[in-house]
Amino acid sequence: DHAEQALEILRREQILLVISDWRMPGMSGIELCRQLREDPEFGQPYIILVTGQSARSDLVAGMEAGADDFIAKPFNSEELRVRLQAGVRLLRLREESERRNAELAEAYRIIQADLSAAAQMQRALLPVSASPFPQLDVASLFLPAAEVAGDSFNFFPLDERHLAFYHIDVSGHGIASAMLSFKVSRFLTPEVGAITLRRRETTPQEAHAPGLPGNLVAPHEVVATLNRRFLEKDDCTHYFTMVYGVIDARSGSGVLCQAGHPHPLIRDRHGKMRTLGEGGFPVGMLDQVSYESVPFSLAPGECLYLYSDGITECRAALGGNEFGLPRLQDLLANSSGEALAGNVDSLRRELLNWRGHSPLQDDVSLLAIARVASATPR
Repeated sequence: DHAEQALEILRREQILLVISDWRMPGMSGIELCRQLREDPEFGQPYIILVTGQSARSDLVAGMEAGADDFIAKPFNSEELRVRLQAGVRLLRLREESERRNAELAEAYRIIQADLSAAAQMQRALLPVSASPFPQLDVASLFLPAAEVAGDSFNFFPLDERHLAFYHIDVSGHGIASAMLSFKVSRFLTPEVGAITLRRRETTPQEAHAPGLPGNLVAPHEVVATLNRRFLEKDDCTHYFTMVYGVIDARSGSGVLCQAGHPHPLIRDRHGKMRTLGEGGFPVGMLDQVSYESVPFSLAPGECLYLYSDGITECRAALGGNEFGLPRLQDLLANSSGEALAGNVDSLRRELLNWRGHSPLQDDVSLLAIARVASATPR
């Protein structure tokens, strides 16, 4: 009969369904509803309000206070039974919904943990050390659009004077793209034992790329081998663009293959930019396509840039304009006097300012290889 007594019982016990009269001594049924809804201690029970009020405004007031259902006076036992059954069904549905939400939350937690582990594995394949040759300086930029990325890059020595390098951008986004990027990187990483992709067991009489020793596989052969391997996999639904190359740390001469990737850029010591390559076909898209090795040379003070289209296609937070290749070239050219790490960091800051607080729509990555200004041919 008293709402205060009901509150004491509700605090002691877990009550799932409450039937309350509208008018009671002391606290009214409306006030009781408000207290039950405002205090999480009561666990949000199902509330049926018994009332003789019939005006629409009174019913609206009861609903706003937190009542789930109404029984008008006078009522019979059958009507009460039906109302109680309806309340029990809704409580069971709510319990089932809460259980499923808890399961989904746990599944989401597990997925996030797996993604974090995958991201750590992916980052472990990215270069973490400086150039193995004193004649070359290397810096990089990596801003994934999601926890795992389709972009990847690395560099590693092939012998006492040659540095191999690559930059990969897998089509699409998400886990499938990241897994393919991881797989390609594993093919090219020295520790995995895929040395036949880059070194020959026997040296042919003639080198397959000008300026490259015969025991080193030409970049276009490496890319062609990857294209065949990934086209053989029926479950491979993604393709990727890439640049793979080799540079002689002592002379600065190099060879690279561009496979559908943005054109590599070379900045000279005066800040003038030039592009390399003819475009080429992405890897894993078409069978029986040919790839070419393109020679290049870095003089002391010059720098080679490999980058993903996530940089040039990065959209501004205001207006949605793309960052664009001219802006990228201008930024790299105007920072020619900086150390390479500072040069790349300037690009990172500029891109972050450009996109503002909006999320990246694509992975952003860049690999820069510079020939130090003091280097001399030997």
